[in-house]
Amino acid sequence: MLAVKEMNPVMIIAILLLITANGFLIVKTVKTWRNYSASQNWIETKAQIENIERQKVILSEGSGMGGTSTSYDLYLTYRYKITGQIFTRELTKTVYSEEAANAIKVGDISTIYVDPEQPDQARDERGNIIDILGVLAALIVANLIGAGILYQINSFFSSELS
Repeated sequence: MLAVKEMNPVMIIAILLLITANGFLIVKTVKTWRNYSASQNWIETKAQIENIERQKVILSEGSGMGGTSTSYDLYLTYRYKITGQIFTRELTKTVYSEEAANAIKVGDISTIYVDPEQPDQARDERGNIIDILGVLAALIVANLIGAGILYQINSFFSSELS
């Protein structure tokens, strides 16, 4: 007969939380990969900026530290023509200087990428492999932390029993 050691409920909860985190990160990785792969076939086209709304964003990095960072969110409305039809699309772009924010003007021509299957869907850049690497790094870090926590829980309860 096979002897089975009773597992502590805390260990079971930790394992379930790690499995849940893995599931979430794996789904996120697959979605990011699909998004990246699909965007590589999007059509590059020129679009004209019809409207710009600028918003200054100031982030404080803790009280008393004095560290702040400033960025500018630009809400851009593009007009572009694809397959004989004219579309408009709003995209958000973040820049990190006032000069860069003011350099973008209504009427400027910009390159965008259009989904050939849904031409009303466009973005100002194709998917980036860095996004996939970021999610994979999060998956690795989560598992390393999870393994450490499981080891500590196991050590704690093993020493408690002896």
